[in-house]
Amino acid sequence: MSRKRKKNNNRKNTATARHKKRKRDRRLAVLGVCAITIVALFLFFVMPNSYRIIVGGEHVATISSSEPVNQEEFLNIVLAKIADNYGTTVLPNEELSFSRTNSRNIVSLDQALVRAAAAFTYQLEGGTFVVNGTPMLTVASFAEAVNIRDYLAAQLLPEGAHIVSVEVLNLEIRRNFVNDYQITARDTAIRRLTDTTIEVRPYTVAFGDSFWSIANDAGVSLDVLMTHNPNRTTNDRLREGDQLTVPTQIPLLTIRTEEEIEVITPVPSPVHHMYNIHERTGFRSVIQQGEDGEHKEIFVITRVNGVETDRRLISAEYISLPTETIIEIGRG
Repeated sequence: MSRKRKKNNNRKNTATARHKKRKRDRRLAVLGVCAITIVALFLFFVMPNSYRIIVGGEHVATISSSEPVNQEEFLNIVLAKIADNYGTTVLPNEELSFSRTNSRNIVSLDQALVRAAAAFTYQLEGGTFVVNGTPMLTVASFAEAVNIRDYLAAQLLPEGAHIVSVEVLNLEIRRNFVNDYQITARDTAIRRLTDTTIEVRPYTVAFGDSFWSIANDAGVSLDVLMTHNPNRTTNDRLREGDQLTVPTQIPLLTIRTEEEIEVITPVPSPVHHMYNIHERTGFRSVIQQGEDGEHKEIFVITRVNGVETDRRLISAEYISLPTETIIEIGRG
């Protein structure tokens, strides 16, 4: 009997131990799940999962840390977008920085780029016109400044002229970073650069001069000319050697151009006379009709503000030689 009890007690103890082990295992499993959940929540709510984008100390957007872009790349993309919009290099006034954070207010990379571009203020690399050593105005790019200079020079040349060189003697174009509100529009720049000033000069009347011709040559109206000569009237007769005060319009820019022109002149056919004593006097007959030739000359013409100051011959050749015309004349 005692053995049977003992055996039953052992079975009870074994079952109890197994039950306790199962309860312990269940507790450990629950604790494991709780621990994993706590770690996950910690990582989600506490550990950084994104980047705050800061422009000039101001938060503009937050992007996911999984975005394939770093701070330097992000800045280069933003500046490239702004430069494409203006067609020139830009220099930001603010600094851009990234800071790690944990946030649910995450936007896409494209949205962040748009917001950052709007947050920046910047300077543009423009082309500054320096006239007589003084900065005058700045246009949107160095290339546009060169284009305006060439346009102004072209206005002083005959239509269809072949330009060899253009030089503005009192102008320098510099690359310069300026704020966007300092950029001068193209039309405004052209208007200001073509301004003229009035310079009063003494003038000695030449033969054939009139008040009208003198005013026209000076580029002023007749009224303006007479205003500067209050002791004269348009009814006065001008004599060679008279002295006048002439206001002359002086362009702001002094533009020297060189153009190449081709001049073709006809070369007359030489005429040879053959006298025939067997024909009556007054008889005239063309035995051979010759043809004119052509001679070509190429000149380089120098102009200052549209006025020719020099003409240089660089080549000359016959395009075709003339042929002789033979005429028979009677001498009988």
